[in-house]
Amino acid sequence: MPSAAIFSSTIIGYRLQAPAKSPLENAMWNGAITDRFNHQLKRKINQLSMARELSRTFFFA
Repeated sequence: MPSAAIFSSTIIGYRLQAPAKSPLENAMWNGAITDRFNHQLKRKINQLSMARELSRTFFFA
């Protein structure tokens, strides 16, 4: 999946911008980033599988 590279570079960008705070705040910050990343990834996978189902329906029916 080529879009994974885009996601990972986005996450690295976020982590570099993370202000130096307490370990708890850092953990919460990283957790929020991970949640957002997972959400985007799930959405992308859903889009891909939906596109596959549609193409299967239209072209192989």
